[in-house]
Parts: sequence; structure tokens; C-alpha cells
Amino acid sequence: KVWDKKMSGDRIPFVIERIPDENGVNIDILESFGYSADVSLYFQLCQLKKRSLFDDDYIPSLYDGYRHNIIPSGFGAVEEIKTNATQYWSKPLLKEPMNVYDLPEFSFTMKDSTIYRLLENMKFFRKETCGRLPLHLVDPQDAMANASTMMDLNDYFIALYSNPVEIHFLHRRCNDAIKKFVNVQMEITEGDYIPINTFWFSWMPQEKGISLSIDVLAMVNPSNVKDFITPYLDEISSYYGGIVVHSCGNWVHNLEAIKKTANLEGIDFGVTETDTAEAIKVFGKDVTYLFHNSFVAASPFSVQSQEKYIEAIADIIKENNIAAQVQIFMPNGYSTAEALELNKIAIKNFTF
Repeated sequence: KVWDKKMSGDRIPFVIERIPDENGVNIDILESFGYSADVSLYFQLCQLKKRSLFDDDYIPSLYDGYRHNIIPSGFGAVEEIKTNATQYWSKPLLKEPMNVYDLPEFSFTMKDSTIYRLLENMKFFRKETCGRLPLHLVDPQDAMANASTMMDLNDYFIALYSNPVEIHFLHRRCNDAIKKFVNVQMEITEGDYIPINTFWFSWMPQEKGISLSIDVLAMVNPSNVKDFITPYLDEISSYYGGIVVHSCGNWVHNLEAIKKTANLEGIDFGVTETDTAEAIKVFGKDVTYLFHNSFVAASPFSVQSQEKYIEAIADIIKENNIAAQVQIFMPNGYSTAEALELNKIAIKNFTF
């Protein structure tokens, strides 16, 4: 019902993410992506086993991670690892806008590339689990998010005004690469995939299209969205029959611009980052909302505790009669018993 833009029948669907161990140590699933495919798979299977204690709406699945370097790596960009090997970025591939015409053909078969490693991991997951668990599609990011990592960021934003022809050329190359990457993932999973990747504990039906992150929405204006994001987003949305848009940060100034996206099925954002009331005012009941809390505070939504977050977001959904699913991030320090208690609080608040 939620994906038909209706409130769920019995309760608001929710998922508790980052299940802690008995000592309150909460290793984010993202941290497993810096390891080999077998270690990452083992970690995720252990997480699935821990989830048997919880009564939420998680659908068992596997996730191959994400990188901002995925699409750029297919053009030859090198991945850069920062912050104690937990942050991954792409070294700029283009020194100036005119270099876009020198880009090689996009490929996901270069063995040292990020995109090759991720696809090989997906094949490994599929084989080792005998195809018994669906895989989330890896987030390729949208054309602008990819293009902006292939140049110095400041130079890229200046080029939106000084070299729009070259930027559109680059976005066209990125959009073609996104479709190739998504399609090959669908082939690897033999059609057994979950088309949402933000986040790996979310779910959406295949008939609603795919999800894309546009993690630059907080940094650009509505005119930039209209000229350099919407045309390529509309193409992806039309190609796959729908789209869910995610962005980190506070992108309240671009809500109206994103609303014009063709076949927009849902929006995904942190309620502590983008103003929830403004989002509901703009989108109303036309989309499915994917809400999550985070440790970034950039909106009026004030969360004093996990319990208050659950209570507040439940009230917002019920009062506005909107279709939504909720993610509950577990911070470090929570024991398994405390997490289970939060599960009970969520059931109490999210049940109609």
C-alpha cells in the first residue's frame, strides 16, 4: 500500500538499522565494504542472523555497498581512500572542461576499477548464497553527482556557466554509463533485485523503477536543477518506469524543482537534514516518503533521543495521512536489549 501512495493497513513500515552486538558495539554495514567479498558477505549474514530477534519490516537481502567513484572509475578515474579507510572518493579525471571530449569509452571490465570490483562482488554473493537472497542494486548516483567528481568541484560548478555545452556532453556520457551499469546488475542478479539502494535496509517494488542519489542537491540552485539535472533524471525515470530520489544534506530549496521530475515515485531524505514539513507541503500525497534520522542536524526537526524521533515521525505521518516507511538508525552504545526495547516503542507508535 505504501508504494501505491496509501497508508499501510496495520502499521507504518519501519526498519531498525545497524543491529548492535551484546557489548553495544555497532559496526555499520558500510564498514564491511572495505574488505574482501567473502568477509563482507559473512558480516551481512551475521547481521541477518541478529535480525531474527527483531520484529520490524526488514526484507532479508544483500547489499554490495556504494562508492562515489563507481561511474567515474568506468572512465578510468582512480579511487581515493580517506579518513582511516572509511571514506572513498574519486580523484579528478579531467583538468579542464574541454577534456570531456577526450574521455575513453565507458567500461566495467577494467580489473583495477571500482566498478569491476563491485560487480564481481555481486557475482560472488549470488553464487555463494545459491541465489537465495535478493541483491540491492548499487547506487550509481545521478549524472551531475558523477560528473562533479570527475573534475575539481569548484571548476565543475564554474563550468556550469562557462562551458555548459561541455557539461551537457559529460552528463550525457554519465547517463549512458548509469544505464549500462544498472542493466548489468539486473543481469547478474537474474532479475532477483531490490531496486532501491538508499539504504540497504529499504525496499521498493521493481515496477516502481529505480532509485538514484543526487548528493549535490544541497549545493546547487533550482535553475541548475532545471538545466543540468532534470533532463537526465527524466530520461532515467522514463527508461526504468519510475524513480525515487535521494540526497543528503538540506535541499529544501530544490524540493519544487525535484517535484517536476517525470514519474517521481518517492523521495528519500534525513528528517534532521531537510525540513519535513516543507517537503510534505511541496509533495503532499503524490510520493512515497522514505524517512530516516541521522547524526547531521540541518533542519528544524530536533531529535533529543531515539524514542522522541520515533514518536515525532509517527505523529507526522499519521497527522498528514501520507504514505511513508521509516528507518531507525541505531547509534553506538546501544545494547541488543536496548535496541529490542526501541523495537517495542516503534511498534507501539507506528501501529494504527
